[in-house]
Amino acid sequence: LSTFLLTELLQIVDETKRRHSEIKEFSIKTIIKILNDLVFQGVEVQLKILQTIPPLINNYQSLQGDLLIDALLICFRIQDSKAVVVSNTAAATLRQLVINIFEKILLEDEINDKVISMEIFHGICMDGALLRTVYYSYDKQNHSTNVYKEMISAFGRLATEKPQTLGKSGNSLNGNSCQSIEDDGLTNIGGGLNPPQIPETYLYYLTLLCLNSIVDGLHDFVIKNLTNVIQYQKKSTLQSKSQILVADMANTSWPGLLAALSFFLSTNLDEDLFHNVLRAYQNFTIVCGFLHLSTPRDAFITCLCKSVIPHITMPPMLPSENNACETE
Repeated sequence: LSTFLLTELLQIVDETKRRHSEIKEFSIKTIIKILNDLVFQGVEVQLKILQTIPPLINNYQSLQGDLLIDALLICFRIQDSKAVVVSNTAAATLRQLVINIFEKILLEDEINDKVISMEIFHGICMDGALLRTVYYSYDKQNHSTNVYKEMISAFGRLATEKPQTLGKSGNSLNGNSCQSIEDDGLTNIGGGLNPPQIPETYLYYLTLLCLNSIVDGLHDFVIKNLTNVIQYQKKSTLQSKSQILVADMANTSWPGLLAALSFFLSTNLDEDLFHNVLRAYQNFTIVCGFLHLSTPRDAFITCLCKSVIPHITMPPMLPSENNACETE
């Protein structure tokens, strides 16, 4: 009877996973208790238990904490069996479970660490004056690291590291769902609270926010100066040190910005995020126009035109058409 029940239980676990449905948390507790009560029921039952535990641990998020400890303890207790086949199977199961658990921990930590870093970078990128100070203090100094340039390059690498995630056949980046995560933010969570489940697309959402904020900072500076030009009828020339600094920042950043923004332009974005990308193109083009930077200005306009104008392939001419052209 015990063997039959375990076989049925294993089938239920596999079936729920195949149908992408979840076992309720209270059911997970019940299953672990049943398995624990059947530990000493014989070789066949013990082997069935060892078959049941791995899919539970690997597939269900609710099996953690004390429940995870109880599941591992069941395997340790079965490992003490005098039957060699049971003991060896339990040892192999435990080894694989521990490896899988640590792999999941490393993966979660990596994503959470990246998210926390990007949330901090977003706060930095929203401060245009701070970015100008960073550029002047580091990138403008010949003996120092190009912090501003490398930061933008890193954003570009992050945006394009997994193109299949946001590719044409991949997931759509939805601003509304990411906004709710951003409002909470991992940086605002206390040490005693468990972090929420973070979708991988949230990283790319933060990357896009950082890129937009960098462009907005340059654009806000230019608009402020453009207002002065119009108000006081001044000639639009690069006279002040701050204008020259911003022109250098635009010249330094445009290759990285163009590469990253052009990638986002070709991905699956919702309407609001797509509008934000187009706004970044527009604002940076305005920046380049005001600062007399023709090369990056033309590069952004050309890229935008290539993205919106469909590529037309001319059909090959038939031999009769070639002869007609030659006759003419």
